[in-house]
Amino acid sequence: MESSAKGVKRQRVCPSSLCIYELASSDLASLNEAGSAVLEAPPVVLFSPPAGAAAAQAETAPVEATAVESLTTQPSEPKPPLERIIAPTLVLPVWSDTTICEITMALLKRIRDSVDSAYEEKHKEREALEGERDRARQARPQTDRLPLYRIVWTAGYVSTAGKATMVPVGTVEVRQVVQGSGALFPVKRRENLSYTKTLAEIGYELGEPFFFTCVRV
Repeated sequence: MESSAKGVKRQRVCPSSLCIYELASSDLASLNEAGSAVLEAPPVVLFSPPAGAAAAQAETAPVEATAVESLTTQPSEPKPPLERIIAPTLVLPVWSDTTICEITMALLKRIRDSVDSAYEEKHKEREALEGERDRARQARPQTDRLPLYRIVWTAGYVSTAGKATMVPVGTVEVRQVVQGSGALFPVKRRENLSYTKTLAEIGYELGEPFFFTCVRV
């Protein structure tokens, strides 16, 4: 038997594995595209015309326009297959009482180096653009720039209608508080998801994938 962070005994045989996928962007189109690819189901329709709108438009369209369109429209080329097979960033054994904090810390252990590298590269580019005018500001104490990571979580599932559906879970922030130590601690903010919440408490069904974006700020 193993003890969880909440003092609940867990069996050694894990009831589920949580597959965690990284999102290139958090916009709705990217969310739907990623969810559809991972869940292997058509995405939900973001925007649909009112009932009867398409028929009314067809009735009022000039006949000449239809004829011209049929002459000028070229056969559409099939969409190329996915350039890469979507693979999870992390596969994590979870229980229903696994906390958001446990998941977040496990993820950061895997991706922290790459997130830091992206931040440093972006910081260098910004310094080059700003030039000499901000040298004094850059000379401030190093403790002011201790890393803070912001992770936005999204869950995906297939609806009863057979559509890949993405549901926002919440934002979690963790911070390094001691210079020279890589230890991270969760940041408590009113607008953030409580890091002590368990998968069961957020209504998560075991087996559904998680998606995330992570930035260092």
